[in-house]
Amino acid sequence: MTKPDLYIRTSSALGRKYNKRCRSSNGNRQTVRRRRGGQEEAVKVDRRAMERAWKLMDQVVKLCQQPRMNLKNSPPYILDILPDTYQHLKTIYGVYEDRMQALVTNVYFEVFLESLITKCQKCIKLFKENKERMHDESSSCRRSLIRTSLIFSHMIAELKALFPHGTFTGDSYRITKSDAGEWWKRTFPDKYSFFFADVDALCYYLLFVLREHQENV
Repeated sequence: MTKPDLYIRTSSALGRKYNKRCRSSNGNRQTVRRRRGGQEEAVKVDRRAMERAWKLMDQVVKLCQQPRMNLKNSPPYILDILPDTYQHLKTIYGVYEDRMQALVTNVYFEVFLESLITKCQKCIKLFKENKERMHDESSSCRRSLIRTSLIFSHMIAELKALFPHGTFTGDSYRITKSDAGEWWKRTFPDKYSFFFADVDALCYYLLFVLREHQENV
């Protein structure tokens, strides 16, 4: 999406908000970062980072396997989702072990790995802070675990779609529904990953177009 082509020439507040969002998201891509001891630290995609993700997933699975957790085997079932994610990351690593630079420069994989590590850490913290309350199915912390399980399920589905058999195919990925696929191709040509600010700005643009159309009908 070339943002200058979408700038709205209008005095409306909505148009000004959209243009401001476009300008604010026009910078270079920032390195995905995580915090350690209050300091931001750049995430580096390498064997060490993947081993860290595997270790954290193992910890979460062991915590969820406690008999008193009594997790129901129904979607989203974290005890199926995380092992599946673990194995698929192993497959990806097996494909790229001798050419890790391809993963290092892959924006999607960098963001995925960062998100996976962060969410596993949050799950571990959830158990640590709530202890016995995690065994109560009606507790807020238990609901939080279920929500995170749902996020994990979306993440692995997306990872498998972009890395089938461990090989990245995001450049050639196509949306099944024809109308949605055509819109995506027209709006985000040759893009499979982008910043939320881009989508946020586009939503304002589409909302503006819709309102203009309704006013002129």
